[in-house]
Amino acid sequence: MAKYQVVRAWHGVAVGQVVEMEKVHPSLKANVIPLTQVAPASNEAGDLLKQAQAEIDAMRERAQSELAQRVEEAKQEAQAEADRIISEATAEAERIKQDAQQKAEELTPATPDAGSKQTKAK
Repeated sequence: MAKYQVVRAWHGVAVGQVVEMEKVHPSLKANVIPLTQVAPASNEAGDLLKQAQAEIDAMRERAQSELAQRVEEAKQEAQAEADRIISEATAEAERIKQDAQQKAEELTPATPDAGSKQTKAK
């Protein structure tokens, strides 16, 4: 009996499992490969995986530092915009208070002695 490694699971059989069959049914042919075709894991493959993982880690670190820098820049821009808005609002409030004070000084009292501090004593 020939041994085959499963590359696509089917009912009751898991991927990677080794099965023995005398003859492979045509419906299962795409799901298995002969065990002689399976390449043994080599040190080269392990080295490639380690190198790829190192590159992925370096890319992740660069992306995280770039993202942190962008967040800090956005934070500084937002703070500057908030400071500008507060400054403009404070200036506008001061202008409104001065206008109100000017208009209050122009008002005349409704009664002639309403502005004086003298009171009638009886």
